[in-house]
Amino acid sequence: MEIERFLLSLLSTVLSGFLLERVVECLLECRSCPKKILLLFGCWLQANMVIYFQDWINFIPTIFAFLICVLVACEGSVLKKLTIGLMVASTVFSFNSLNDNFIGFHDWRVVLFKMLFLGAMFLGVRQFAPERGYELSARMWRLLLLLTVTPIGIVSSVVLLGKRYWGLEDGEKLLPLVLLLLALFSFIGLLRTVTVLIGQQKLEWENTVAKINQNYYESIERQNFEIRRLKHDMANHLTALAALPGEQKDGYIQELLKKPVFTHTLRYCQDPVVNAVLSMKESVMEQKGIQFQVKVDIPAKLPFEKVKICAIFGNVLDNAIEACDKLSEERRKICLEARMRRGIFALNISNPCSCLGVKKQEEFETTKKNKELHGFGLKSIQEVVRNNQGNMEISAKDGQFSLFLYLPLSKEQK
Repeated sequence: MEIERFLLSLLSTVLSGFLLERVVECLLECRSCPKKILLLFGCWLQANMVIYFQDWINFIPTIFAFLICVLVACEGSVLKKLTIGLMVASTVFSFNSLNDNFIGFHDWRVVLFKMLFLGAMFLGVRQFAPERGYELSARMWRLLLLLTVTPIGIVSSVVLLGKRYWGLEDGEKLLPLVLLLLALFSFIGLLRTVTVLIGQQKLEWENTVAKINQNYYESIERQNFEIRRLKHDMANHLTALAALPGEQKDGYIQELLKKPVFTHTLRYCQDPVVNAVLSMKESVMEQKGIQFQVKVDIPAKLPFEKVKICAIFGNVLDNAIEACDKLSEERRKICLEARMRRGIFALNISNPCSCLGVKKQEEFETTKKNKELHGFGLKSIQEVVRNNQGNMEISAKDGQFSLFLYLPLSKEQK
């Protein structure tokens, strides 16, 4: 009987840890099997720890162990993992503290009650969590981390600084009860805040894509107008050429060939978003005196979201333009190659830069003055690549920067 009770208790604690691990995986990515086991251990410890008031021994080591497991096992920035980890920890600690101090279930009912709570938490998070692979700027994560300090601070204050529950008078029990309930339900507000911020960021990206497309279509209209005008004037040009002496004809032809209708490419491949981004960036390069050597072999529309395509091409070209803008005009040159073949999309870009020696991938960061507003660059590209199970390599050696990435296409995308 004792063995059966022990096995049932062990099974229930593992199930509680598994449910909490599923909650965390709805909000953070954890890929490898060893890391999943580590995360499961941290969640098992967090979900089943008994928390009494003035319980320093259980509270502090548990929260540190849980956060370390989240930081090591999960993907994403440190700020993202720390914020989500504290959100989950404050919620579970609030529930455990309420149960252990106010409700007082210490038999099979506590197991059932805890699994019901964690099961409801998992279903709610799965329903309302943002899409996988979401990311926010460091600025937004700092704001969310600041908001998360409130519930975790409430729980810490009540548990560590309050009187033991059995030492409280009846009139003193209401305040910690209300505070713990506030900390418990603040998770809903924080999750909603994350979802709203991500939605707002996505709208901003979509607006950017829409503006790029609008500029692209306006460029097409201008080029079509130039073609119609050139066609209309062709008879006059041919008459003028016939009347010119031989040595002046070449000069006249060269002047005609310098017109934008002949020099500005608007169609690089079969993907309209790629065409739009490349066309817009090439115009910027022309203004800055940057040579642009481009070779794109994309025979069909890329099977990725427009926002992701814009993030990849826009950011790699922005970084290259920024680097070339600091160099003398004779060194300004950007080479871009992109190809979609045999189930893989690959991109390679190279440009001269002011760096000396060899630089590792993790050492790159924006050199713009306002880093808060320009923190997405390489991080944004890395996020897109990672979320699509791709890979990216960056190097800078002897004044030459290069970036190579590839994204495998799924069976449905091929």
